[in-house]
Formats: sequence, structure tokens, C-alpha cells
Amino acid sequence: DVYKRQGEDGLLDTLDHGDASEVDLVGAGRDADRAYEPFTAEVNGQSLAVFGATDVLDEHLIPEWTAGDGSPGLATTKDEMKDHLVDAVEQASQEYDNVAVFLHWGLEGAHCPLPHAPDLAEDLVGAGAAAVVGGHAHVLSPGGFAGDAYVHYGLGNFVFYNFSGPTAETGVLTLTFDGGSVTDSDWAPAQIQDGVPV
Repeated sequence: DVYKRQGEDGLLDTLDHGDASEVDLVGAGRDADRAYEPFTAEVNGQSLAVFGATDVLDEHLIPEWTAGDGSPGLATTKDEMKDHLVDAVEQASQEYDNVAVFLHWGLEGAHCPLPHAPDLAEDLVGAGAAAVVGGHAHVLSPGGFAGDAYVHYGLGNFVFYNFSGPTAETGVLTLTFDGGSVTDSDWAPAQIQDGVPV
């Protein structure tokens, strides 16, 4: 959203502030290598790599907004950059116990995933992602196990101004990882009231 409103200057400003923050950023960077770099952590004795990328990008904006060699932008799944993400996930799966991918994906207002989404999820799981989750549609979408992995097509809103109807339906998804598999999932439903989930 920063890139949409402020262009490259706004993105670079955000990345500068991100570097100075305790909050790690994923899904954007000063070049493709940085944009497709995961957040990593050690949790309960297991290593974790988390990627972020967008699958939602207008066709005419793909060249300008996608991170490239020496040019800042977003990690995307568009065109050949999908292979870049799949390769990054595959490499991370060889280095880390567990890999998760958070995608900006779906069609606003639509509960069903877009037709290409299952294939994209399958490619990422095949590359070693234990979980592929995300959102964009502002409404809940289906999710569940895909073998030892977990795929969720839309977590809905979380903190949001609307507090009625489908856009107010939300929740917290908790996944348990173990050695590259998701062994348990829990969905705690909530309703957005006064802008926050309850």
C-alpha cells in the first residue's frame, strides 16, 4: 500500500524505518535478493523461515513494483518471479526446519480462492513450505491440511474499520510445526467490534 501511494521513495522510506525497528519486514526490499529473503527465528529448538509475497498486482504495475536486480520493490508471484519465490522456499527448506509463506492473494469480497491459487500453493508446498497462508479478500476463505502441510486461502480482516457482515468475521489461526510438517491447527473465531477482534 505504501508503494501504491508514495512510489519508490515511500518504499525506501519504509524500508529505512524497518531497518531501525525491532519489527522484521518481509515481502519487499531494496532488490530482489532482499525482497525474497525470509524472516528467520528459532522457536522451541526448531528453526523457522517466513516469506512474504504478493499475488495481487495489476498487470501494468508488475515491472515497476516488482523487486529486481538493483531495483527496489515487492516480492511477487507474477510471471517468472513465481519461480524466484519457489526457488527461495526450496533453498530455505534445506536450511531451516520449518518454512511458512504468507501471501497477499485472493479477490476482494470473494470467499473462494482464485482458480490458480491451488496450483500456486501446491508449488510452494512442493518446494518445502509447511504452511501457505494469507489474505486480501477482506472475508474468510477456506483452509486446511494438504498432506503434512497447511494451506489457508484467506484469513480475512483482523484490525479493520468495518464491524458488521462478512468483513467483520475473523479469528486467529495457530499452527504447530514439527520438522517441516504442520502437526496441529487451531482456529479461534472472533468478530471485529469497534475496529478490533473480540
